[in-house]
Amino acid sequence: MIEWSQISPEQFEKLCAELIELYGFSNIEWFGKGGGDKGRDLIAFRLEEPLPGVRRQAKWLIQCKRYTRKRISKLDVEAFLVAAKEHSPDTALLIVATTLTPDVRDWLRSVRDQYRFEIILWEERDLEREIRRYRERLSIVPTLRPRSEDSVLFYPMRSYDRIYMSNEIEEVGFYVVSHSDPSDDVRRIRKFVDFLRNNEVHFQGDDNDRSRDTG
Repeated sequence: MIEWSQISPEQFEKLCAELIELYGFSNIEWFGKGGGDKGRDLIAFRLEEPLPGVRRQAKWLIQCKRYTRKRISKLDVEAFLVAAKEHSPDTALLIVATTLTPDVRDWLRSVRDQYRFEIILWEERDLEREIRRYRERLSIVPTLRPRSEDSVLFYPMRSYDRIYMSNEIEEVGFYVVSHSDPSDDVRRIRKFVDFLRNNEVHFQGDDNDRSRDTG
């Protein structure tokens, strides 16, 4: 769970803007900080490819609601959608620091077809997931408290694994899972080395890999 009371509504909007930017959005305009946002806290653009070879700059209109003492009502959501029509977005994203009630969720599902733009909802669970994912890259990080249902269980396990290190390269080695005998370990390591030689390898979280992919 997130301690939303630790950050102001303006900081919440800034947090949302940073998350949107991390997802590849560009030309982000922040209206909420000046007041009189007319139903939009953020407007951002994202390059989308609906079909191979077909690209477009999609316009997203984003409203950020940091409510700590009340639920988001149907009237709140309806006011956002009606105001969004004025700006003709491709997608309207409503980010809320709470969870919609089943009644509001059912109502939203029933009216989606009345609007020409796509409607996307981000709730507290979604925000919590993305804040945990990007917390090292965010300038504003509210306190995250673990939920009881998210408790992590640690359990003992006998180890049948073995690590092989090199006398030439001390920083890198091979970790063999379910070790049986040395000859089988050698066979498995050689097979893995052959795989590395014959395939292009990427590492999750490697900025250099990411720049090659986008370049």
